[in-house]
Amino acid sequence: MNGNTFKQLIAGALASGELDVEGAKVDFAVGLARVMETRKINKAQLAQVLGVSKPLVTRILRGDANL
Repeated sequence: MNGNTFKQLIAGALASGELDVEGAKVDFAVGLARVMETRKINKAQLAQVLGVSKPLVTRILRGDANL
């Protein structure tokens, strides 16, 4: 660890806007999962409709993808 306290790390993330970006990714993933559930489609079907790979859909739903 680099010697920063937890409070310092959080303050840095807040100042950089990093938490806003991560929050937006999570909100998008949750919304997408809800749409998938409503329409009763799985990741493979969504990937096919979007023309992307299933692993990309998985990363998006985990919040890992750089959108």
